[in-house]
Amino acid sequence: MVARGKFKQLRAIDISSTAALSENAIYQFLQCNARNLRGLVLTGKPKLTENFWLNVIHFLTNIR
Repeated sequence: MVARGKFKQLRAIDISSTAALSENAIYQFLQCNARNLRGLVLTGKPKLTENFWLNVIHFLTNIR
């Protein structure tokens, strides 16, 4: 779906209950799609480290 551009209109996403997504997969998704996001829920992901957030925060320019 990502390769086909299905997330171009995405404004908010809750991926907190997707246990199969790795830190790398979430990072790559946000790298490509976070600029349009206004909302993001990632609760319940204790393996997402501070380093992950420091790298991702600059992608999240429109988060409210």
